[in-house]
Amino acid sequence: TVSPGLGATLTFNTVTTKGITSINATSTAPPIPSGFQLVGSFYEVTTTAQFTGDILVTFPYDPSISAAEEANLELRHWQADAWADVTYSKDIVAKTITGRVSSLSPFAVIKQPVVPTPPSGVSPSSGGGSSPQDQAPATPQGLKLVSNLGLIQLAWDANKEADLAGYKVYRIMGSGGPDKPSKVAPLANVSVTQYNDTTANKGIVYTYYVTAVDKAGNESAPASLETALAEVAAEVTFYDVPPNAWYEENVSKLVTGKVLGGYPDGTF
Repeated sequence: TVSPGLGATLTFNTVTTKGITSINATSTAPPIPSGFQLVGSFYEVTTTAQFTGDILVTFPYDPSISAAEEANLELRHWQADAWADVTYSKDIVAKTITGRVSSLSPFAVIKQPVVPTPPSGVSPSSGGGSSPQDQAPATPQGLKLVSNLGLIQLAWDANKEADLAGYKVYRIMGSGGPDKPSKVAPLANVSVTQYNDTTANKGIVYTYYVTAVDKAGNESAPASLETALAEVAAEVTFYDVPPNAWYEENVSKLVTGKVLGGYPDGTF
């Protein structure tokens, strides 16, 4: 565990080569998701240490925020061109928030403003019936697997709600039904209609769920998709098969399909 400054701490799983870890508060970073507010500053964290495994990163937050806003705090990490929710735990006594990551910089502590509850007997709308604040967004449509080579890349169609804040992506191991388990935490919160999961492991089947969330905090029913990383066959070459030969592609298909094999000396 290291304390680079600004009240932050980093706990590395395994350090293979020691180095210097530093932190810098900045006001410059990609825009945070719609419907959220930045708490304090963005954090740029760097290290020259060589490490393996995950890192637990802990940052302090403004102790003057309300308890309701405190419940909505999230630690976001910019990765794969999106602000991913990496929240692992919150300490409401020490006023710190912790996230689990596999890479560093930048980070942001953000909150969802609490929508005031109308006084008793006062309708939130004059037209009768339910207001947009009472209605959850529609379930995201068109959830599909774009690629599973090296990472899981998901995409879906954009929702049409005017008060849409973004989407939540969930993941469980194994085959899941159409309904998201109630106690699973979001893998990420995104404001775009795609997500790249770089933390998936080979040989494991995952079920992903994507929900839409509006600015009032209402969350839709989930869209779901089951997939796994593809097993990528190693490229096979032979000394007597020149590159770009007219028959090279046919040789590759025969070998990778295990129809034929080469000789031990590396020839076909």
